[in-house]
Amino acid sequence: MGRDALWLVLVMLLGASLLVLLLPEDEAVSVNEEDTEEEVVEESTCLVGTQKVLNASAPDGYDCVPLDPHAMFHTHPAPVLSVSNVIDDGSTIAILGDVNHLHPDEITVRLSLDEDVLISTQPNTDGAWSLTVQSSAEQVYLNITAAHDVEETTSDTTFIEINRTTSENESHQTDDGTDNETGDGTGNETDNNTTEGTDDNA
Repeated sequence: MGRDALWLVLVMLLGASLLVLLLPEDEAVSVNEEDTEEEVVEESTCLVGTQKVLNASAPDGYDCVPLDPHAMFHTHPAPVLSVSNVIDDGSTIAILGDVNHLHPDEITVRLSLDEDVLISTQPNTDGAWSLTVQSSAEQVYLNITAAHDVEETTSDTTFIEINRTTSENESHQTDDGTDNETGDGTGNETDNNTTEGTDDNA
């Protein structure tokens, strides 16, 4: 029986060493997987008050840097939209304006033409924006809003009504319609009204 036990131990040692040789070197044999997972989680996270930033040259592939207070979620007041000029030449309408917001480049200005066409733009870093619309209709209704989509805040709606109809007194002007009271030769014979709504969609 002693001989059988010796053979059994010898076969087990040979089998274990053969198994070690067959396993790839990249994979580590884990005896207790729970302990290993906890160590990996601890190694791949940053301390409270810091955030992980990818860095290929760092040994772990990332750096832990202090949190930027501005990058953390905070809200701003809703953007304030203003229209400074509406230019209509009879077929093209250009609207110029500004957005008052702490981060105007994060704002989207949307224009709805007769509630069918939707055009949008983003202001520059100073908040200035412009939109151009093509329409030859006699009555044009424009709704303009400024929205910060991430914070889900929206400005009051600005309504613009453009009336291109002419009265009998104006119909006695020259045939090409280039005469107007200002004498600038642009043919702008519109009655443009701009009103700011009071709906607060913020």
